[in-house]
Amino acid sequence: MAGVLFDGTDLKATYGFVVNQDSERDTAELDSRETQLYDGMNGAHIHDNGYKTRIIKLAGQIYASSVSQLRTNVNALKVLLSTARQETKQVVFPDEPDRIYNCKIYGRFVEGRVLNGPVHNALVMTFGVNLIMPDPFVSGEEQEVDFVGSGTIENPGAVEIEASAILYGDTWSNDHGEADVINGGSVSFTSANGHKYYSSFGDEIIEGDGTEKTVTNDSGDTIDILIIDLTKKGELAPVMQEEFGVTDADELTGSQVREIVGDDYWEGVRSVGWNSQSGSEDFGLSLEIDQSNSHFFLHSAYVTYMDGETQKKVVGGLYFTGELHGIDDVRDLLESSGTLTRNIKREEKETDGSGDLTLSGHLTGTNCLVIRSDGACQKLAADSSVSTGWNEETVTVLYVLEEAEAETLVPFVLVDTTKHYPEKLELVQGENHILTDSILTYKVIYTPKYL
Repeated sequence: MAGVLFDGTDLKATYGFVVNQDSERDTAELDSRETQLYDGMNGAHIHDNGYKTRIIKLAGQIYASSVSQLRTNVNALKVLLSTARQETKQVVFPDEPDRIYNCKIYGRFVEGRVLNGPVHNALVMTFGVNLIMPDPFVSGEEQEVDFVGSGTIENPGAVEIEASAILYGDTWSNDHGEADVINGGSVSFTSANGHKYYSSFGDEIIEGDGTEKTVTNDSGDTIDILIIDLTKKGELAPVMQEEFGVTDADELTGSQVREIVGDDYWEGVRSVGWNSQSGSEDFGLSLEIDQSNSHFFLHSAYVTYMDGETQKKVVGGLYFTGELHGIDDVRDLLESSGTLTRNIKREEKETDGSGDLTLSGHLTGTNCLVIRSDGACQKLAADSSVSTGWNEETVTVLYVLEEAEAETLVPFVLVDTTKHYPEKLELVQGENHILTDSILTYKVIYTPKYL
């Protein structure tokens, strides 16, 4: 059986230290304090029911085949344990492999004299050390939950904890659709052989075969029709892969695409916080918690929204004028800690008489998106010279940076007396419900804590 792990080192296998006593592992101890305050005629009563720091005593025997080896093991063990003087180290017991005790060394080492051991004529010496846990709670393994739109996160621990949220950039293009298509009107396009297309009219998947395809509006109303080349979209963001159980966009069903893109029409290319027609939009990662302390709302913008008949404004989180993009498996990332990592660059370029444009600062072996002013979009291999076929035109290019650009945003919280706006997600025990805009993809990271 494995021994106690200290900062990833097996004390039994490495130093022959067999721990047979580890006190105070049962539970964190309540520290109940009663304080009576008086100010003349009136009195006040304060009840503090927190938890004490925990002292864990590790005691057992160190085994070795010789006196010199025993002394070497003891000295090396002391050196390892002493690394926990200034900072906590992770201690894991073999019967609880999924629990982490974050400890510092406390007090002195206790050593006994060398004796003959009971097994294979080994030499043995008793040894002990006290460890202190400044945070009396035991940590579980770090959890990562990916989801699109809304999701449920289970906090199996015994106390409320903080979690971090990461918002992934993503980019979708309307390849052939049109807005304001009258009743009886249609959208036509020449399909590429082997490609799959999504039509927002009827949430239909159209199989491309090289012929012209037509989508006719017979709804009785004027509507927007969105046509997305799912095959050209390529690989989905990892979060979406996890959510929908597929790797590439052309494996999605029509209803799944609808779940991602929602009901809005995008004339051209749409990214989080930017689209090719209206440009950059005010954007941010906002965190809101409802009064029940169990439902969280992660919003993609500083917006006013309707909760039933009540109009509410999201006022906590990170807010900036910017954008988040994604090309293939490379994403811009916005973390609730305030770190914004840009992996995608957007630039205006001029094509020459041959339809070529120059590119620099891009990552070799990646793709780029080239967008024309009318919303037409091509996905092409990124190179120092990119051939678009669009002669002498101003285009927008999205490409993967050779070196990511990072900046730190300043979180803000505006207090509303009727609601609570945390800077981080505060996960209560049990189920926590995460509600977001449908297009957005998130990762939530948290570490449960136990008594």
